[in-house]
Amino acid sequence: MSEEKWKCPNCGAENAMDDNLCGECGGKKPVVGTGMAQTVNKQEAEEKDGAIDELTSAKPKKKGAGKIVLILVAICVVLIVCGVVVNIAEQQRLAEQQRQGGKIGTLYWSKRSFRRMTWRSAKEYCKDLTEGGYSDWRLPTISELRTTIKNCPSSQSGGSCKVSDSCLSDNCWSGSCYCGCISDCPYSYDNDNGGYYSKLGDDDVALWSSSVRSDNTHYRWYVSFGNGSGSVSVTNYHKSSTHSVRCVR
Repeated sequence: MSEEKWKCPNCGAENAMDDNLCGECGGKKPVVGTGMAQTVNKQEAEEKDGAIDELTSAKPKKKGAGKIVLILVAICVVLIVCGVVVNIAEQQRLAEQQRQGGKIGTLYWSKRSFRRMTWRSAKEYCKDLTEGGYSDWRLPTISELRTTIKNCPSSQSGGSCKVSDSCLSDNCWSGSCYCGCISDCPYSYDNDNGGYYSKLGDDDVALWSSSVRSDNTHYRWYVSFGNGSGSVSVTNYHKSSTHSVRCVR
């Protein structure tokens, strides 16, 4: 049996297994088992590559399912947004419809203000208003404002309610200055699209008049359409409160 030898990796000379240095060049003997370690490392690397390949091949399936979920979520979001937009647009249309002005008798009425304001601001609002090519608008008197009421004979202009330009004290007010219902209303308040009691379509809004309460100059008369139930009322409140405005000319 021939003696086992190791081959020098530097010069290629063969040396006895007991020699730790190459007899020709003095190079060190290779560590026994290096080749085995490399083989083991190679096997581990191949196993890792195989596992990665399996994960990679499975990803497209998960990714495809994820895309479907995202598409469904996107569709739901679009439908919700579209529904909200349509609802807002409808509310704006109805609000704009209720804001429109018009002519009642010999008086022309402006659009209703977008915002509510104090009585002093309401007077300035009408004074500064330019609408329909006209700039001679003013805040209406309580008698003029009562001409916009319908379906309530006692509160309409000429009705039994005594509040008018010639009767402005709190004693002029009585139950006849109010019409309303708690149940069995003549119309569905929640679905009202144009104000049952207003000729101009006002609903759930109060409108200032220029009339000052004669027995308390801190109070002003106004007409209120709707107050959480179908109603109309000719009433008064402090001038610092805020209400909407329709100007007249």
